Amino acid sequence: MKRYSLYFSILFVLALHPKQIFGQVLYPNSELLNYYRFYEIKNIHNQQDRLNIFPSIMHQYNSTDSAEWNPWKIKTDYNHKTQLLPIRLENHYNTQIANGYNDGALWKGAGYTGSIQGGFTGDYGILKFTFAPIFFYSENSEFQLAPQNDSNNSFNYQFKSNRIDYVQRFGNKSFSDFDFGQSEIRLALKNFTIGLSTENIVWGPAQQNPIMMSNQAAGIPHIDLGTNKPINTKIGLFEAKFYYGILEKSDYFDQANTWNYRYWSGTSIGYSPSFLPSLTLGFNRSFYKKMADFKATDLLVFLGSFDDTDGDPAINDDFDQLGSLSVRWLFKEVGFETYFEFAKNDFGGKLHGTTPEHSRGYVIGFSKYFELKEEDVLKLTYEHTSLDKPKSYVYKYNNSWYTHAIVRSGYTNKGQLIGAGIGPGSISDYFEAIYINKSSYLQLAAQRTRFDDDYFYETQINNENNHDHEWTLSSSYSKFFNAYQIGTVFEYSYRKNKYFVENNNITNFYFGLTIQRYFR
Repeated sequence: MKRYSLYFSILFVLALHPKQIFGQVLYPNSELLNYYRFYEIKNIHNQQDRLNIFPSIMHQYNSTDSAEWNPWKIKTDYNHKTQLLPIRLENHYNTQIANGYNDGALWKGAGYTGSIQGGFTGDYGILKFTFAPIFFYSENSEFQLAPQNDSNNSFNYQFKSNRIDYVQRFGNKSFSDFDFGQSEIRLALKNFTIGLSTENIVWGPAQQNPIMMSNQAAGIPHIDLGTNKPINTKIGLFEAKFYYGILEKSDYFDQANTWNYRYWSGTSIGYSPSFLPSLTLGFNRSFYKKMADFKATDLLVFLGSFDDTDGDPAINDDFDQLGSLSVRWLFKEVGFETYFEFAKNDFGGKLHGTTPEHSRGYVIGFSKYFELKEEDVLKLTYEHTSLDKPKSYVYKYNNSWYTHAIVRSGYTNKGQLIGAGIGPGSISDYFEAIYINKSSYLQLAAQRTRFDDDYFYETQINNENNHDHEWTLSSSYSKFFNAYQIGTVFEYSYRKNKYFVENNNITNFYFGLTIQRYFR
């Protein structure tokens, strides 16, 4: 902790100095990240910034400071200079449980959690770089854990028999941690780029629960190569990247060294046809296995055969893979978008067979943007996510989402999911309203989640009242005071039959306070 304290002290003093110039990154779960969704919709004359990949580092977009809609006067064009990033201070408090969605490396335990983010960004010619780490402290207070199952670590997820490194609580005492966060070093030459990065990347159109890649965990240390920004051709815009990274095990899965690291690779491709520019089609695929089993041919995952067990648990292998197809229909002129993503888990069934839905997951949603007055805008969003097993699992085996019988630590990084935050076997409905004007940000949201229906129907079918489900209402309000943005968050959650125990009902209140400085 001491080796980072001097760095952050110096950075904090510089950030408060009134003459500093700032760049930007889209920190996970920040107001700016949501603001940027408005930004790309409203500035309809800009070339499309993204198709299927939503990175967190601003220079990977086509944005300029001459945008028609930018009420916060956020600087998005860096003019080839090294610039400090705004310091972001966050304070969180959960009264009863650990609770947090899409917040990157941060883990909001019970009790108090505090974090600081900041750094610098810039580019010189074809070299681009960003250093935006996060340092956080978690009080990690005690709360009720699920009853221990079999040989599972008591702090780990108890409902999948050692098939996922999905931590309930990070030990029994307070702790602090450092992560490189939204950092990268990159070469970008015309339409091609190659980079070394730890940034969070979102694949696909989903806003709350992206199935394949999300902001739920720390970014994966990886090398990526592909298009620098969407390429404009006669038949439309194309975007493609290939990723090679390492997933790390938490301290709360098992004591063996077998699963300390997993090799992970991914492919994301987007296409927007010239004859229908409001439409974007996406394809995503990811692959992971024990690091010790890595072979050179694993680098060609985008060309490899799709594993298809066809429901036979005896025909398994030493790796797991996931894939999805997505559609996003975006009408900038009227401020409306609708989207759908259909995903397959471990490719446990043939699309042309009698049960193409086998091992599927999906997310469907829409957003409507309203112009109110001057630069004031309102966005309404609804999103439904389903990661439960379809009925075909009764006679055709497949793993729950993000879990695996062979690669037992699952689709996680450092004990947190890299996919949808609702977790394996879960179903969610999410409603959101966001209002933005030149000086403030207001967000109201509601989410209903039914957790791990796979486990419920496998083990609790005779206890029909034991569904583990939660309702959450939240409000966030931020306001600018000159160049500083101060934000508050209040959230109420009621969880019924937690851990599938009838009448084990818990109420949690969450409070948040953030302070950040922007260049305005």
